Amino acid sequence: MPTVGGTEEWDIINLTGDAHPIHLHLIQFQLMNRQRFSSKYDDNWEGAFPGGFQPGDGPPFPYDTVNADGAIGGNIALSPYLQGKIMPPNPNEAGWKDTILVPPGEVARMVARWAPQDVPVADVGPGQIAYSFDPTATLGSVDFAGYPGGPGYVWHCHILDHEDNEMMRPYIPVCPPSGCTH
Repeated sequence: MPTVGGTEEWDIINLTGDAHPIHLHLIQFQLMNRQRFSSKYDDNWEGAFPGGFQPGDGPPFPYDTVNADGAIGGNIALSPYLQGKIMPPNPNEAGWKDTILVPPGEVARMVARWAPQDVPVADVGPGQIAYSFDPTATLGSVDFAGYPGGPGYVWHCHILDHEDNEMMRPYIPVCPPSGCTH
C-alpha cells in the first residue's frame, strides 16, 4: 500500500500478448523507461504457485514479500530475465501522465507520487496529506474535511473488456507508522 505523500517506483510487467494502457486512480506518474524480458520469467512466475497458476490468483507470494531485486509486491525478481537496452519514453510520453502503454514482453518503470501534481516535490513527503481530502479515509469513515471516506483506489487496464470484467487491483494510500499530517 503506497504511503500518502510518498514517491515510489513501480514496475508494471506485461506477461500477456496484448499491449495494455495502464491507469492509476488519484495520481499522475511519469514513465522512466521500458525494457524487454525473457519469456522464461513468465514460466518461472507461474511455476512459483504451489498448485500452479489459477485464474484470479494474485502474485505468487504475499504482497509484503521483498524479492531479490528489493521490490515489494509478491513477484519473483525480474532482473535475471531482463534483455536488451533500456528504452527511454517516446517524446509524447514525457511528463506527467494518468495512463501509459505497457507493450507485451516488456516492463514499464514509472515514478508514482501520492501527492497532487501541482505540489512541488520539496513541499511534501511521506505522511503529509497535500490533497483537500484524506485519501487514506476508508469506507464508512469521515475525513478531516468532513468528506466521507471512499472505497479506495485502483490501478487497471483501460481496455474496455478488462474494465467491464473488473480486472482491477485496489489500493488505499496509508499513513506511515508515525502518522499523517494535513
